[in-house]
Amino acid sequence: MRESVVNALCHRAWQYETSTIGIAIYDDRIVIENAGKFPANLSPLKLTDEEEQDDENTSLPPNPVIANIMFISGLIEYWGRGLSMMNNECIRVGLPEPKISDNGSFVKVIFKRPTPKEEHTLNTSRIQAEHKLNTGRTQANVTLESININIVKIIRSIGENWFSMNELLEIMGFKSRSTFSKKYLTPSIKSGFVQSEDPSNPTSPNQRYGLTVKGKAIYYSNK
Repeated sequence: MRESVVNALCHRAWQYETSTIGIAIYDDRIVIENAGKFPANLSPLKLTDEEEQDDENTSLPPNPVIANIMFISGLIEYWGRGLSMMNNECIRVGLPEPKISDNGSFVKVIFKRPTPKEEHTLNTSRIQAEHKLNTGRTQANVTLESININIVKIIRSIGENWFSMNELLEIMGFKSRSTFSKKYLTPSIKSGFVQSEDPSNPTSPNQRYGLTVKGKAIYYSNK
């Protein structure tokens, strides 16, 4: 439920000034909703499947400043794993997986109290789910601690700014564009730490590069 509230803050469409994040508590369920929507052509089920299968899933919330604060304060544990973690944790404690809906304007998450029949079924999978969750946490921590040193260097060099290729070459002391791209820039982009300002036009002479939310979290936590 904490993860759901954090997601509501990070992904809320703040331009709707009259809307609020709603938390409704009933006898048989808890409902959390916020103004916003999932990315186009990406349903909650599909996103959850991608989180489970892709170890390099990158979260790109529309409110990166809020997301950074949540990550640095420890409220976000791992990037791009929120939905699958919610499902696994519910199963671990014997609850049904949360039901997530998106009508294009609001996202709603429902945590239900299980019926006696559901409780029996869910209890049989608790041990497996807990093992899977603990394994995922261990892998995430190892990944965070073992970031390639070249990626760490480019994260520190970019910081809060946006730089062109030539500016980065000068800042980091490189003369060869190909070597820099191969060993630093390309791996950083593929790993989700660095992004181009105009991804639709990668060869633009005015192209600049900055940190993603994931990259900024590493930068701020090591600043």
